[in-house]
Amino acid sequence: MCLPLGPVGLMLGQDVYVLGYPHGIGSETGELNYTRSLPFVKRAVMSAWNDAPSIYWLDSYVTDGFSGSPVISFPPEMRDSDCSVFAIVSGYRFVPDPVLVDDKEMSVEMSVGDEPSPVYVKQNTGIAACYDIKYALELIHHNPIGCELQQRS
Repeated sequence: MCLPLGPVGLMLGQDVYVLGYPHGIGSETGELNYTRSLPFVKRAVMSAWNDAPSIYWLDSYVTDGFSGSPVISFPPEMRDSDCSVFAIVSGYRFVPDPVLVDDKEMSVEMSVGDEPSPVYVKQNTGIAACYDIKYALELIHHNPIGCELQQRS
């Protein structure tokens, strides 16, 4: 089954779905998928978008392994056959979170003589940045490999 490419009837607040292999893990289904691993299916919420460039912001706790994954929409009040791949996950937003030791921020000397710098870890905000599928199509058309993709008119 081929899914059409591009946004169809997107609305803020609607559920969308991301397919991916978080940390390289997939569903082992044996012969069901010819011994190939199936991706995880993750529900997200369409939270915002920017027009230039076309970036979609999803409320979804995506992790490593979802970057490059397709984002699929099932527009409300439409048939399942109206679903489409409209974006590709770029990554997630993070905030630096200080590492605490005995309720004090941990710091390290980066090199001899430098002032100690705080130690941080990346904290996933649960906000995923996704680029419009048109950018992936542009890359494919400029660097063709494999078979041609057909767009929905």
